[in-house]
Amino acid sequence: MDVGHDRRHSSALHQGSRIGNAHWPARTQRLLEASCHQCVDGLQEPLRRCLSEFEKQLFAQAERAHHAGDQQDCFSSRQRVLQGRAAYTQRFVLHIGSAFNGIDSARSAPAAASPKPWQTLALVDPGEQEVSMSQEQLGVRGEVRHASVLYELGHRLAVLIGAPPLEGLALPLG
Repeated sequence: MDVGHDRRHSSALHQGSRIGNAHWPARTQRLLEASCHQCVDGLQEPLRRCLSEFEKQLFAQAERAHHAGDQQDCFSSRQRVLQGRAAYTQRFVLHIGSAFNGIDSARSAPAAASPKPWQTLALVDPGEQEVSMSQEQLGVRGEVRHASVLYELGHRLAVLIGAPPLEGLALPLG
């Protein structure tokens, strides 16, 4: 992986993914920034395909709808997906950039910020629950499918920042 020599990327998408931690050495910061750019570049096409597939599924669901209200809801959701594609892509890039910025603080934050289970009780919307469960299943499948690559990435990033190997949520792409 030749991340140290690839400085051609100056796209507007990469502007939001700048690594802003000045406490790392300059070479480490350059390598982390190049890694972030490679992640963004590598995930652009899958993200585009995912949004296109989602838009097609909304259209198909609208075509199968029995009620005009359901069909209109699907078409309006599809329209929001089409209109918000660039904004969603930009938020995705910013999220990856912030994950790389918080790479060394991700290990300690979840333990300190987790509230007690009884403090977070709330009614759950069934649709929201289904979406949440689908996202969790998708994440688990991706983690299982790419376990060896994520393991290697965790070790490489840990060497760069001088920390123990990163795992799970501590990885920017975990």
